[in-house]
Amino acid sequence: MLMRLTIILGVIWILGGCSLAPGMHLTDRALGNQPKKTTEPQPIPPEFHEITPALIAAQQHSQPSVQPTVMPGSASAGYHYRVGPNDILSITVWDHPELTIPAGEFRSADAAGHLVAADGSIFFPYIGKLHVAGRTLGAIRYELTRKLSAYIKNPQLDVRVAAYRSQKVSVTGQVKKPGIIPLTDVPLTLVEAVNKAGGEKPDADLTRVTLVRDGRTYHFNLYDMLENGHMENNYVLKNGDIINVPDKLDNKVFVVGEVGQQTVHVMHKAHMSLADALGQSGGVSQRVANAKRIFVIRGAKDSLEPEVFHLDATSPTALLLATRFELKPLDVVYVATSNLTRWNRVLSQLLPTVQGLYEVDRLVNP
Repeated sequence: MLMRLTIILGVIWILGGCSLAPGMHLTDRALGNQPKKTTEPQPIPPEFHEITPALIAAQQHSQPSVQPTVMPGSASAGYHYRVGPNDILSITVWDHPELTIPAGEFRSADAAGHLVAADGSIFFPYIGKLHVAGRTLGAIRYELTRKLSAYIKNPQLDVRVAAYRSQKVSVTGQVKKPGIIPLTDVPLTLVEAVNKAGGEKPDADLTRVTLVRDGRTYHFNLYDMLENGHMENNYVLKNGDIINVPDKLDNKVFVVGEVGQQTVHVMHKAHMSLADALGQSGGVSQRVANAKRIFVIRGAKDSLEPEVFHLDATSPTALLLATRFELKPLDVVYVATSNLTRWNRVLSQLLPTVQGLYEVDRLVNP
């Protein structure tokens, strides 16, 4: 009886083609190399690439160099603050205290100044209603001087902004103090805005900072600005700009299969090589892995066809190729199982059953 059961189990395993082996594994058929002959609709086969020196060279050549982001903006050298509604102006007319509202001991400058109304105007003695929105402080001072000259001989004026309330930018995402930052007469740049928001959090991804202006989204690499000095992308901000510092959740790679530890790695500064990913996962298992079958599976945003890159790590040059092959966010690195390991796993599943049948046979047929 025991012999018959053993033979039956062996035949089942042979017919199943080692499919009883636990754990995930990829076959040539699953990768699209050997399509199954069937009338059933088949999934779209992946695009298959061997990781070779030529592929590494093409990958490095295709990487875009850092180019200035083209967007409407102004350089800090030509920046002039323009007054807007809700700003408060402080206007001083020398030798004419009756035209200057005194701040007093317990009154702040913004409480004693001239509030710019919603229509962009202020009221000033002798002149009446004066439109100031959209003008620089120099233009406002010139207009006040010209109109007061009809009443005061050679008037001397000083115009300043006591409180900046009309223009602001928003900083959101992975910064320590997200919120609103007012624009002042000192130009505010992209990097300075992030610093004013407390700087980035540990999980922030400075390589994918976005700026929304006039309904359009622009992408910036703040890490490249700070580390490599590419400050041509450090734009001066304007009213209504929204800055977002994302987290690193989308900058992950997954390592599965026969490695020391299957895990998820966050790409450091948006860079990680295949060798880095394998090394941080404990390396390829020398006992159970098939070093000839290391794959990188890469999906595409706008396509159902994934790309699969294959590396045969049995050759010495493969280690060098692994250090040069750059991974992309959400890549999956898979190390296949050796055929011997699959057989051992099948045995580990079958042996308890065979042993149990042997014990039953021994009890029935002592």
